[in-house]
Amino acid sequence: MRYVVGIDGGGTKTRLVISDEQGAVMADVSGGCTNHQMTGREETRRILAELYAQAKKQSEVADREIALVYAGLAGADLESDFVLLGEVMKEVFGETKAVLVNDTWPILRSGTPGNWGAAVICGTGSNAAVIHPTGEKRILRALGYVLGGAGGGAEMAMTALHWAFRADEKTAEESALTKRLPVLLGQRDMAELMERMYPDFTLQDHELSKITPLIFELASEGDRICQNILLEAGTELGEMLGGLLKKTGMEEFEVPVVLGGSVMGGNNPLMRDQLRTTIHRFAPKAEFLFPQIAPVGGAVLLALEELGIGTEPAIHRRFMDTLSL
Repeated sequence: MRYVVGIDGGGTKTRLVISDEQGAVMADVSGGCTNHQMTGREETRRILAELYAQAKKQSEVADREIALVYAGLAGADLESDFVLLGEVMKEVFGETKAVLVNDTWPILRSGTPGNWGAAVICGTGSNAAVIHPTGEKRILRALGYVLGGAGGGAEMAMTALHWAFRADEKTAEESALTKRLPVLLGQRDMAELMERMYPDFTLQDHELSKITPLIFELASEGDRICQNILLEAGTELGEMLGGLLKKTGMEEFEVPVVLGGSVMGGNNPLMRDQLRTTIHRFAPKAEFLFPQIAPVGGAVLLALEELGIGTEPAIHRRFMDTLSL
């Protein structure tokens, strides 16, 4: 029996699964962020090594029995990233064959019914990617706002802070953010919150990650500023994916578009609705899907396909039963 390792490494958490060649999950473990752009090379290596050790112990599978490691990691964007992360993979997995890709590709595979389609991701960061039926692939640089990126929970949190301070100074309409943000972040008021941001910005990533769910919550309560943040994010994400579809000549296709990432599932529909509307301006026949299995399951499917093992419906059903979203 051969085994594969699938990894979904994001800006908030990482999930690693060991599966046999029939799709039976032998180990399923989770840990912290493995985006080296956020945590650094050594922390990425440490988390991957710890998860791999835990999974091998849980599954009682030895290194020599693993045929392939398929890792989808956030931060695998440019050639320099692949060089750095390739070295990390070598240190963690030794001589075991490994494939390293951006984490968008396993998410796309986890939701599409076949081997082509598109994905737009909104988690801590954002990204979009497409696969033409011919196999041609395109993906965004996804290196932040200045380099052409947009969207993502971290950027939405910073936007909420911007508008909260504007509202506090009465240069924008009133928003519940001015009351709720200080409480959320352990401060008395906006003036005290400002002291954590200037002259030194001391808010931590785990604190910023609390802001995005608040945006969705307040939008549902009718807060216009929060609603506008969601609408703007949906427009930006839709235009980025729409541009990729146009660039790849897929505007007339009934293209399956996978909506992935932790922020995409927020409890207010405005961002998703605006995203769909914007994409339909580029590709009117686009169909929207949420992942059928967890993104790490997409990594396992890609690993099996890399080994030439057919991923028949029985394997998909087994994943549906064992890999929760």
